[in-house]
Amino acid sequence: MWRKTQARLYPQLEDLVALKNISSSAEDEILVLPSDIDRDDHHKLGLESAASYEFQLWEGEANEAVTMICNTVLHGMVLRDAKKMHARGVYQNTCASKYIKTVTKKKEVAMARYRNARRCLLALTPKPDMKTTQSNYPELKDEDAYAKNATSARKVGDGSTLDSWLWTFGHLKGLNDGQKAEFILESA
Repeated sequence: MWRKTQARLYPQLEDLVALKNISSSAEDEILVLPSDIDRDDHHKLGLESAASYEFQLWEGEANEAVTMICNTVLHGMVLRDAKKMHARGVYQNTCASKYIKTVTKKKEVAMARYRNARRCLLALTPKPDMKTTQSNYPELKDEDAYAKNATSARKVGDGSTLDSWLWTFGHLKGLNDGQKAEFILESA
């Protein structure tokens, strides 16, 4: 179905689609979206509007991934504090560790989603706007997925170390005020 729609909307991609290795597995299929094509060829192939739409979708993916990373970091902190305070014995510690590992895996998935979204955003960004996209969606390092535990002053520290850029990302880059409000309502 996708290939027929794509051929109808973008017949200029027919040769490019034929060159791609069409997989029998739907999960492995290359969709030949604008992010799969060199950005210099977007104009030649008439894909500017499709690239713009895909860019907006990847912005949403990146924003959602940042929100998920922040939520899982906070959730992990709460679970670790609860484990320290309440878990006694092997059974309770094992159960608590299982939940903490589940949250850690969710954080790793969200980080991978952000990195993929950023890669696609950079692939879709025209060269003159590259610095803006790079500053709006900075590279995510493993150490960025950390926050100080604010439940006690002792855990916050003296201010010599700062939390990562994730915690100031909250204004949802690339969205206007109406889109931000809508995103926050959908995420709640």
